[in-house]
Amino acid sequence: MAMSQALSHPRLNHLLATLPHDDYARISSQIRSIPFTSRQVLHKRDEPLHDIYFPSRSLCSLVMTMSDGSTAEIAVVGAEGFIGVEALLGPSRAMSDAIVQAAGDGVCHALSIEAFRRECDRHEALYASVTAYRQAFVGFVTQSVACNGLHSADARCCRWLLHAHDRLVSDDLPLTHDLLATMLAVRRPTVTLVMADLLQVGIIATGRGSIRIADRAALEARACECYEVVKRNFDRRLPVARPRTLHVTDASNNGSSDLAL
Repeated sequence: MAMSQALSHPRLNHLLATLPHDDYARISSQIRSIPFTSRQVLHKRDEPLHDIYFPSRSLCSLVMTMSDGSTAEIAVVGAEGFIGVEALLGPSRAMSDAIVQAAGDGVCHALSIEAFRRECDRHEALYASVTAYRQAFVGFVTQSVACNGLHSADARCCRWLLHAHDRLVSDDLPLTHDLLATMLAVRRPTVTLVMADLLQVGIIATGRGSIRIADRAALEARACECYEVVKRNFDRRLPVARPRTLHVTDASNNGSSDLAL
């Protein structure tokens, strides 16, 4: 995807868009624009953190991988947040794998961990925004733990589709049954049964390697309470974004671009 196309979508990273003008101008000179591709691994568990990632419209998963190779997702991240929240907690190493599941606009904004920590040490606007996100993120993870233990695969699958729908801002989700099974830590036949039922009642439609949300209201009604709990928590804690222009370095061609947020 050409960079000019990738940057044309109006919904870029929410946390960057909430910054006051002076903070924004200072931070934007340190931000790099990097290409995003589906299945891209941003970092692996226990690896040193080199960059903090601020995605645009996309769907990223934070995943725990067990010694036998089995995996389970602990949270999703999109334009509402950032990847590398553990940098606020002290560790310089990743606590999970971070994987791009759907690239969306195909672009992400990266800030070196050194620059991120310098900015946070100022205890100004970026620190306030990422701290608010950290609180919402911890709520997401703790709610997911309860959800995974208490709710059916059907309800959890509907909840996950809603999270994906919110972050990709599209009815067409480039997701497969295999991916859903991996993210939900269930067997693929379980996902196939759930998808078949959702298809039969007209909540979704399916294509090759994609799922289309046909009836959002019905999907919400079928999801467990955890979706609304998480959504309200994010809405309550995160500030409202404002339109602005961000001047960033384009890592794909060593040039620069002005982005409308």
